Amino acid sequence: LKGTCQREFGNLKAKLPTKCETCRWLWMCNGGCTKDRLRSGAPGELGLDYFCEAYQTVFEYTRPTMEELKKIVQAEKAGPRSPA
Repeated sequence: LKGTCQREFGNLKAKLPTKCETCRWLWMCNGGCTKDRLRSGAPGELGLDYFCEAYQTVFEYTRPTMEELKKIVQAEKAGPRSPA
């Protein structure tokens, strides 16, 4: 795990395509798996994650439910409400 190839592969994670840098879902996927970016780009270049379009579809579809779950978790963390 300390070889040159492993380090180079690991360093690729920080290099994102421009489209990723402006994507609203970057916080969810972090650019996807490096191996899936390698196979979708031109030789020697990183492309978008092979599953990018699918991820975006899933994230958009589940967004309303996730927002409701977020409200529930935040309410639970705030503690019980005092009676009015």
